Amino acid sequence: MRIWRVTALILCAALLLTGCSSMELIQQIMNEGSTPFAEVMQELAGVEPMVPFSQMPYTQPDEAALQELFDTATTLAEEAKDVNALMDALDAAGEAYSDFYTQTAIAMIHADSDQTNEKWQEEYAFCDRLSAQVEQWMEQMLQACALSKLRGRMEREGYFYPHELDAYEESDSFNDEIVALYQQESELVNDYRTLCADPEILLDGGTVKLNDYLAREDLTEEAYNAAYLAYLQQINEEAAALYCELVLIRRQIAEKSGYADYETFQYDFYGRDYVPQDVEAYLAEIRALLGPYREELIGSGEYDAITYPGMTEGRLMSGLAESMELLDPAAADAFTYMEEYELYNVSTSLKKAPTGYTTYLYSYNAPYIFVDTYGDVEDILYTAHEFGHFLSSYENGLMDVALDLEETYSQGMEYLTLQNMQTILSRSDYEALCRIKLLDTLDTYTQQGAYAAFEQAVYALPEESLNAETLNELFSELMQEYGCGEDGEEFDRVYWTQLSHLYEMPFYMLSYCVSVDSALQIYERALEDTEDAWEVYRTLLDSPHLPFLDAVEKADLESPMHEGRAKAVMELLEEQLSFPDA
Repeated sequence: MRIWRVTALILCAALLLTGCSSMELIQQIMNEGSTPFAEVMQELAGVEPMVPFSQMPYTQPDEAALQELFDTATTLAEEAKDVNALMDALDAAGEAYSDFYTQTAIAMIHADSDQTNEKWQEEYAFCDRLSAQVEQWMEQMLQACALSKLRGRMEREGYFYPHELDAYEESDSFNDEIVALYQQESELVNDYRTLCADPEILLDGGTVKLNDYLAREDLTEEAYNAAYLAYLQQINEEAAALYCELVLIRRQIAEKSGYADYETFQYDFYGRDYVPQDVEAYLAEIRALLGPYREELIGSGEYDAITYPGMTEGRLMSGLAESMELLDPAAADAFTYMEEYELYNVSTSLKKAPTGYTTYLYSYNAPYIFVDTYGDVEDILYTAHEFGHFLSSYENGLMDVALDLEETYSQGMEYLTLQNMQTILSRSDYEALCRIKLLDTLDTYTQQGAYAAFEQAVYALPEESLNAETLNELFSELMQEYGCGEDGEEFDRVYWTQLSHLYEMPFYMLSYCVSVDSALQIYERALEDTEDAWEVYRTLLDSPHLPFLDAVEKADLESPMHEGRAKAVMELLEEQLSFPDA
């Protein structure tokens, strides 16, 4: 097993891109019954003519101009003299809001495409820091509308529905104190990104650029792993200090927002329809059954049998296009649109950010996928994962989908693609991809389960215990408990600082663990009948408004939280790892 490859798919779906978990109130308003203001905001997404991504211009957002637009609408609402002028001002502010997040997404894509490009790193950091302030201006504007004497007139004319603005009458989600905390959070996250962007390490008595060193063609696996471990050890103290600061700031954000703890705060933000106590029992079953099973497979050499046949970007995209044509015309249409307008980056480069996500270009009403690929057959899974998010956004637009359901779309697409690849890839490549995905499934349960347990434990620690040594020991212990300690104790002690989700998307990784169960059930259907599996997937895709567990029930799937699921997963993996039909 190669240490430098993270076999679990830790690709994030940054569908609503903000550096500080903002836009929550706006999302709620936009998705409760398709209200008139929601329709206005939807129409503002797509005001620009669609062009390929390479032709989309970037302009740094003008902070003063943005504030003036929101202030103008706020003042007109407070003065309550001219309803038409107010509605025009609201439209202008809404368009600027959409454009701001479009520019933020463009900056992020460029920054992640080349982490050594200081210009784009600075541009994204600027937008990220500004996002909390923009949310405050939006909230203040809508609160002014909620309290305005013109509110009744706007409701009668259909600009707002009755009660649409009720949530803003006493809203204080983005007061000055909370905005300041969000901005501190953003600065710490960007400090972390800078720390990891283009590091230099001390090696063999000299200093080398890590990315250049790892790109050497004559580098052995042993030398690669040694260099990477040296890098992890070198940044551990600084990266841990940044994370501890983030934990403390996020606790304050939760407290100022009326929550007892940050974990519950994030569960609500992600739209989860279960509580942390449910997760503890779920993770315990994974630790007790799937952890030992993974250790057993490692001991038997199952992981050593993994191979990674090469895969060019051209073969990757043509194979996926063929798979989508086999799957359904709707999937094929979305894939064609993605290619036509260059709404993807699946190139292989050490300069890219080691992550994957789907973001949204609001002004063009278009999703965009970013995947850090390896140049081998596993890239099929990474890209299919993000295309699942792309298809969801392509079909459902700005609908605010519960995170676990969103991740079921992505992981379900991996399994559907895997089944189709049986007729597209050579027999040997297909068998390699099957082994990768089946063992990756087990890793998603165990590794992501360990990561989720790590977050739970860290955010429960007293402040005096938040330090590098405590966190290193905790992570190493959990990796062992979940059957994931084969890379060595020293590596496990320091690797956690490379899990960018811990820094940028707290409590997100649990969703990989939960949603893979529903996705795996889709795969079970696909093994018998791909069309039937697509219908199950289609049912979920057509239910973006439902809470996750309700959508799972509607699709006639078993809840991941149901007792005995871990055993069922183990039995399916045992059966499929024999590759009876490959």
